[in-house]
Amino acid sequence: MCQNHYLSGQIFCCMEILITNDDGYLAKGIREIAELMKEFGNVTIVAPEKGHSGMSAAFSLGKTLTLEKVSEKDGFREFYCTGTPADCIKTALGTLFLENKPDLLISGINHGLNSAVASVYSGTLGAALEAAINGIHAIGLSLDDHSPDADFSAVIYYTRKIVKQYLENPIPENIFLNINFPACGKNEIKGILAGHQGSGKWINELVISKNDGSGNMTYSFAGTFHDTEDEYGQGTDGAEMADHRILGRNCISIVPMTVDRTSYKTLEYINSTWDIIEK
Repeated sequence: MCQNHYLSGQIFCCMEILITNDDGYLAKGIREIAELMKEFGNVTIVAPEKGHSGMSAAFSLGKTLTLEKVSEKDGFREFYCTGTPADCIKTALGTLFLENKPDLLISGINHGLNSAVASVYSGTLGAALEAAINGIHAIGLSLDDHSPDADFSAVIYYTRKIVKQYLENPIPENIFLNINFPACGKNEIKGILAGHQGSGKWINELVISKNDGSGNMTYSFAGTFHDTEDEYGQGTDGAEMADHRILGRNCISIVPMTVDRTSYKTLEYINSTWDIIEK
């Protein structure tokens, strides 16, 4: 049974919670987070029909989408959408939430991390970004385990605590949280730290998948993550508070992200040094 919860100074008997992911509506992660979020309100799943990892905030411009109902019962309904994670948010808002938008969007639990530069490519966070653009409180959840049968028990345990804190001390609607969990048991997690997006890139990422001997080749992406936090890191809280380094200490990382991608420090620099800028 739902209890009263606070968000943005308002009290909700049962919040309206939208859940999506980029692994597809049948993924284990989304099933487990949906069960948890039933404690906090009415749950609506609108997730991709199939996996869309690496799609960022891409949406299906010029394409036709389908929204299919999977099930519906008291306080819970489930749909899949034939588009991307961002499409799922746009479609849900344009059909299921025409009168009142959701109070909270949860994207995940993703099978695999979305820390450091991976957050740029993440379909999980693309959905959270789309929600934030539309003024919806949003949280992205990811676990450092790509296994289809990953153990999400620690994620569920700590997410319950994090969501309660979020409801008591909400974040502005145009900011979404990127929360990543290390692949370890509940008792092995050393803490929860709020930090910044880490700096890094993948190197040697283009891999030859097939060479037919006549010059025709096919490729795939793999590569190795190269940490550049000490060289290019932007955090004012110190390099060790980069999200990927937090995770390396078996801690949960929380990074607040914003729709506004402006580098205000660089903007100030341009305005003060470029003589072509009108003053």
